[in-house]
Amino acid sequence: MYHDESGVSVIIGTLMLILITIIAASGLALMVSGMQKEAMERESHLAAVENENLRIISIDPVGNSTYPTQWGSVNVTIMNLNIADSHVTAISLNGMHAMNYRANDASGDLDYYKEYPVGYNFKKRVVVPAAGSKEICLNFPGTVINTSENGNITFASWTNDSANSNPIRLPNHPRVVYPYVLYPDMVYSATVRNVTDASNITVIHRDGNYTMDRTGNITLNGSAYGGTITNSSEYDITYKTTFDTFTSLPTVYCDEPLTIEVITSLVNVFKRTFMPPVPLAEVQVKSECVNASSNKFRDVLTLDASESFDPDGYIVWYGWSIRYGCEPWWLEYVNNETFNCADCNTPRNLSCRSDPNFDKIVNSGDLTVSNGTMVFGTDLDNANYTIDAPNGTITCNCSGNMSNHTGYTITYKYNCNATEGAVQHLTGMKVRVNTANLHPDHCDECGPFHIDLDVIDDTGMIANLAWQSGEIYIPWNENFNNS
Repeated sequence: MYHDESGVSVIIGTLMLILITIIAASGLALMVSGMQKEAMERESHLAAVENENLRIISIDPVGNSTYPTQWGSVNVTIMNLNIADSHVTAISLNGMHAMNYRANDASGDLDYYKEYPVGYNFKKRVVVPAAGSKEICLNFPGTVINTSENGNITFASWTNDSANSNPIRLPNHPRVVYPYVLYPDMVYSATVRNVTDASNITVIHRDGNYTMDRTGNITLNGSAYGGTITNSSEYDITYKTTFDTFTSLPTVYCDEPLTIEVITSLVNVFKRTFMPPVPLAEVQVKSECVNASSNKFRDVLTLDASESFDPDGYIVWYGWSIRYGCEPWWLEYVNNETFNCADCNTPRNLSCRSDPNFDKIVNSGDLTVSNGTMVFGTDLDNANYTIDAPNGTITCNCSGNMSNHTGYTITYKYNCNATEGAVQHLTGMKVRVNTANLHPDHCDECGPFHIDLDVIDDTGMIANLAWQSGEIYIPWNENFNNS
């Protein structure tokens, strides 16, 4: 019997065509949806880049104790004016990119994690919170962190101390907090000591005794392999961890501009240059009447720094230095100064300490300690008293012949050094100079004078007149001492 199936073929073909059309439409819709998603993500990213807004609002430079004319560190405060957090990828100072740095929390303390200050770098990024601020700390010489394991530890889990141990976890090891993948340039050293016998503490050297890996584990060498660590002794472990802030130690002078540049994870760059203040000094010589009846006048120096300015802030401090022409050294004579042995073995200050030129007491053959009738000594140190020459004090010895709570006299000489006393220090925007000196016989009150000016701005940056344009020179003038 014959069956005509041509109609079935047509139906199947039509269904296949419909299926192909549906698949194509679905693929097209999926492709369009993917393109729309990518476009939305791209627009969102562009908006995030455009809306990111950080401001470097302030710096806090800290002096260098070894080199006073240089900075030793700088703290940088960054404010986020956006409603989303920002992540700092890199920060540079005067073009030098920092490898490692620290950051302070809202209270001004360093960020900490597991008893260690958090280290930030290209991989571990500082978060500047939305509508908040963050202070980044750049310590030029780098950062040194001293830590230890909590208390004395034992290796009781190492049951067979003749064989090498399995790796043992050290909870406070620096690599627990600073993993190698994030901090490959971190350097640390560990010191292991046997403290079982407090009277015989010994350092256990690494070679032949233990190894430490990059993850914070220690592996102990058994006694059969030359190791000296045992599972019954107590040990303490201390660590010294070092981070370099820059590839080489920067030299940043206090009177130089500081340029801070911050790069974020969105590859935005925010930059600001902090300029030091500019010291400008004006010296005025004015005449004033000393005695109207005799028509005597004298000249007075007035120093004015009101024209000084700060390009990006304001000046908060003015310091003047007026250097006199004085003899470098001289002796001052003190005759029969009284002092009281109020408490034996307690130093008593002598009047020479109040002299700004005081250097030390000297014995040139005229030193005498007495009570008017009896001499107790003519030298700096004996059984009755001790004179501390550099500090200008005398101490009555309890075992000597000088009585407690009794008055005595001393005649002596002391050496004067004009290095400090020849310089008068004044503070203020506008000051009047008193040229009268404590030692007119050794310093010329009429000049000449060398005048310098220091100014400090609101960021702590310093500028010095002598560095920038030289000191001010005032020639000799006899009227400066016309009293």
